[in-house]
Order: sequence, then structure tokens, then C-alpha cells
Amino acid sequence: MEQVFAWWRARTGREQRLVQFAAILIFIFFLPVWAYVAASSFREAAAARLATAMETERQVALIGNVGHERAAAPQGDDGSVRARVMAAAQAAALTTARIEATDPQRVRIAFEPADSLTIYRWIEAVGRSGAQVSRSTIVRAGDSELVAAEFEVVGSP
Repeated sequence: MEQVFAWWRARTGREQRLVQFAAILIFIFFLPVWAYVAASSFREAAAARLATAMETERQVALIGNVGHERAAAPQGDDGSVRARVMAAAQAAALTTARIEATDPQRVRIAFEPADSLTIYRWIEAVGRSGAQVSRSTIVRAGDSELVAAEFEVVGSP
């Protein structure tokens, strides 16, 4: 710090006034301009994030409201978890790629690529049947709008 003071004292009065004027100019003009530009870009980014969040909320609300007019999920003939899961898949027009009953109350099921809304409808139908999705994997299938999904469903005891 002493070196800065020594440098300042070595300047002539005219040079000191010129440096002071430049510093004042920066604080009076450039600092507010910089603050305005930063705030403006933040505001634009916030507006974009808000629009994305509102679109996501709209899609979630649409998914949440789908199928509420149906009273209950389809039930299987024997009431087993596997039968309820398959009945819900058939009602949602999903094609099963693989199904495996790991124990009487637990089933793993994988679907061929399908529309994500159809998958969410199936999850809701399974929930209404008294079963619960305990694990899920949903992956976009290539460049299309379809998703490949795999679930583990646990039935109520």
C-alpha cells in the first residue's frame, strides 16, 4: 500500500486531478451503466425462466387432471398386482416389452416406446388400483417425442 501512496505523491497536481476526474467519471457514469446492463440481462433471464416454469406447471396440471373422470382403475381378474398392472397397461393401450413378478406383491414392467402422457396416465391408474410405483426409469427414445419406461410396482398388502 505504501507503494501506491508513493506513486500518488510522485504525480504532479495536474496528474492527480486527471486521475481523480477519471475515477469520478467511472463512479458517476460507467458504474450505473454497468449496473443497469447487469440488471437488464438478469431481468430478461428471469422472464425466460418464468415462462419455462409456467409452461411446466401447465403441463403438470394437464397430466394431473387427465383421467379424473374415470372412477377407478381397471382391476385384474384375480386381483394380483401383476393383473392390476397389466389391466392398467391394456386400458392405456401400452405395449408391454417385459413383465416380471419378483414376489407376490412386487412386479417389474417395461414398456415399448410410448407417449409420455400415456405413461403418466398408466401411473395414475396403477395408483388408483391400490398399487404403488416404487421405482421408475423413463428415458426419451431417440429423437422422437416417445419415451421408453420401466417400473417396479408394489401392491398393497
